[in-house]
Amino acid sequence: MERLDFEHLLELYRNTEFTSGSREGVLTVASAEVKAVLERIDADPEEAKRTGLALLDDARSCVVGDRIHVEVGSPRPAIGILVDSFDDLLRSPDACFSEPQNYFVIEGKIERKTTPPHRLQTIYRQVLAVLSIIAEAATFADRTRRELVFVGDSRLVIPALFRTAELDIVNLGQSAKFSTLFDSPTHRDQKLGILNAAIVRMVQSLPREDRLRHVLTNLDIINDDIQNGYRLFASSFSYSKVRSELAAAKLEFTGKIHKTIVDIQGQLLGIPAATIIVATQMKEPQSCLQSWANTAIIAGAWAFVALLILALINQWLTLSAISAEINRQKRKLETDYADLGSDLTSTFNGLATRICWHRIVLFVIGIVSCAGAAAASVAYIYLIPVSPVCS
Repeated sequence: MERLDFEHLLELYRNTEFTSGSREGVLTVASAEVKAVLERIDADPEEAKRTGLALLDDARSCVVGDRIHVEVGSPRPAIGILVDSFDDLLRSPDACFSEPQNYFVIEGKIERKTTPPHRLQTIYRQVLAVLSIIAEAATFADRTRRELVFVGDSRLVIPALFRTAELDIVNLGQSAKFSTLFDSPTHRDQKLGILNAAIVRMVQSLPREDRLRHVLTNLDIINDDIQNGYRLFASSFSYSKVRSELAAAKLEFTGKIHKTIVDIQGQLLGIPAATIIVATQMKEPQSCLQSWANTAIIAGAWAFVALLILALINQWLTLSAISAEINRQKRKLETDYADLGSDLTSTFNGLATRICWHRIVLFVIGIVSCAGAAAASVAYIYLIPVSPVCS
């Protein structure tokens, strides 16, 4: 039989009138579904243990509309969270970084799906949005210890713990404005850097326990710091300047691509020279000396081909490295300048084609050199008769 889940328990919690300051209360059997859940709990001690619900009256004889006394304990953590107050919810594991999936707050009968959201839920969700951005700006977020760690000239720790007292003083307008500042991916990393510096400067002289509260109550100052810092950063940004820098980068990449052929020009010029040597010096052996000369020519031809192939492989890897760097630059442009990404990355158009053609050239050179050495080997073995002089 399927186990009871938190949705089943919510039906019980919603219909229970709790005694003030106690987990005991009177549950109204409001529907057949509620009655069925109670009967399951009453009949199965394991379900009663899992759900934490104890029936103080006989549930077997109850009908829809009856009221029975119950004692509501906390269910197992894997099912959900039942707490007395919103402060208790905020103290639950990981609640300072994300809203728990399943919970019920007895005071105010607040649950995740409360519609419309309770005032505390609205502020809580805004604070979580703010903290998620601050966690990005931090060096790292220690979720286990519930700390935000900033490492710069020194190590600064901000405990990520707050209560309803902090929620009550949060300005929703400023928190919404704070989140809006980071909506666009354009220069997001730079904005996070400005936020990091602003927070460290603001709270480094305060006691640990006061730091988060100070941040949340001074979001207006942080918003101004981010806007002013970003204006200063943006003032040094010039579209034409960036385009000029990209054009220079393209020229540099183009030079590197062409250099892959220039670097092996000496070896390439050796191909016709080697061909002439093989064609003119390999002769029908009339003596042992000529036979050894033919063998030396073939060995030298293959040694030349082997060295040339090594050079070609090295240049192929160089082209791969250049291609990877071009792609990295494109991704960085698309991240840093999301609105202008396609315009800026178009500067690199054509480089991929150049790299492709250079790879084709390297491949053809390798094939031609191997084919030439193979043809010379065939001539050495099959086409030139072996002289009996050395036999």
